Amino acid sequence: MVNRARHLWFSGLALGGLVMLYGWIQTSRPGVPEFDAWFHDLAAKGALIGDREFMEAISAATNTLPLVVATIVVAVGLWVSSFPRQAATLALAMILSSSMVQLTKITVERPRPEGGSALLTSYAWPSGHTAGALTFALALWFAFRWSTGFRAVIGLVLIPLAVAVGYSRVFGSLHWATDVLGGWLVAVLAVNLARSLIPDFEGSWKYPGVALASGGLACLVLVASGLF
Repeated sequence: MVNRARHLWFSGLALGGLVMLYGWIQTSRPGVPEFDAWFHDLAAKGALIGDREFMEAISAATNTLPLVVATIVVAVGLWVSSFPRQAATLALAMILSSSMVQLTKITVERPRPEGGSALLTSYAWPSGHTAGALTFALALWFAFRWSTGFRAVIGLVLIPLAVAVGYSRVFGSLHWATDVLGGWLVAVLAVNLARSLIPDFEGSWKYPGVALASGGLACLVLVASGLF
């Protein structure tokens, strides 16, 4: 019960942040906040720190198809390992994140920045790549909390890379900086809401190796998607 209350509290904070961010964007129309304009100018001048090939790779790794495949792989592994609630929570978090992004995009109808490195016709706010990447990483962090080693990999590698996906979207002039902030908030909201709706229970893993293998395979899917 305490865990559910904590997750609901974080959900409320994320939702409040999204509302405030929405208000900030709306009051700046028809232009954009100076914060967005500043980052966009830096990206246009090539003044942002980062390797373009790496940024494009991590951005491509979190396209819809690779994330869907990775989610299915991990969910099946968790289910086989006799912890269906973790599998359901991962799936629900990803569904909530994607649904929130799509609904918000068509509601806000914010245009993307000019001069992006790809021709995109969907609306900008919030960033779907940013939300999807961080939702997946955070959901895995909770799902594999029983494995100290794998959780360390998630915390030290996967979550920072998921955060970097958001930066890559600004780096390539594909999104405004506040689109990325919105994506991060959507991820926090989706994961905590899913955790509050489907709380975990303690128990013993039947086939922990299967779950770990599925997590590793999912990461390989994302890496391969970024490289090829």
